[in-house]
Amino acid sequence: ETLANLVRGLESDFQDERQKAIEAFGDRSWAGDKDAIVAVCVLIENPHPEIRCAAVQALSQLAERGDGLAADEVSGRIGHWLPTVRQTAIECLGRFVTEGDEQAIEDVCTCIEDDNPDVRRVAVRALNEVAGRDKSVAISALCRRLQSPRPEVRRSALQALVRLVHRGESSAVAAVTALLDHVDPNVQAVALDALGEVGREDDEDIIRRVSSRISDLHVGVRNAAAKALEQLSCKPEDKILQAVELARHERSGSPLAQTNIAG
Repeated sequence: ETLANLVRGLESDFQDERQKAIEAFGDRSWAGDKDAIVAVCVLIENPHPEIRCAAVQALSQLAERGDGLAADEVSGRIGHWLPTVRQTAIECLGRFVTEGDEQAIEDVCTCIEDDNPDVRRVAVRALNEVAGRDKSVAISALCRRLQSPRPEVRRSALQALVRLVHRGESSAVAAVTALLDHVDPNVQAVALDALGEVGREDDEDIIRRVSSRISDLHVGVRNAAAKALEQLSCKPEDKILQAVELARHERSGSPLAQTNIAG
């Protein structure tokens, strides 16, 4: 069949006709066809979800991971005015970009800042697909979003970070720990939240850093520190009590301020 006929099939109101078009694009003769890739990607902008879904399935028949044209065409829709189109583009981007592609990582992380909560949720899930084995670029991009003045962006960045790395991942721990010295207490609080999720359990250095914030002037920082200690320590109640006691002695100038809180 001609390209025009297959595209019309994808746009059909009838599911069986859409399915026939999808299967037809699976023929080897269409593999990597640039005109077909461009034409199908246009349908990602269709307002009807069933047609967008058919377009994604057809595109998966036409292109493989690493296909530059497909990746460019899909990423070009990430900034579309319609939130559902942005979601579709984000969801299928990982199928075509090369793992670890820095621009794709930045594109997905930019969507973590989207005004639409559904777009942010899709971006959080999609990041793992594009990040690849070396997580450093994605970690750095997420840490920039952890410093956002918008609480919903900080929360989404935290969720993405927790999904991306394993507990104890040194590069993530180091990047998040650096944010404890941020001027904004809200950023300090989300850094503590992140340490509680990705820090290695019973790590003496992390527990010491977290404990130092247990008596912070900002209530959000205090609460985050207490929660992080619960997640990091096998005896969280003892660590919290020790941290409070240490902070009291630090304020009074007592020698007890030299106590090793992680000991």
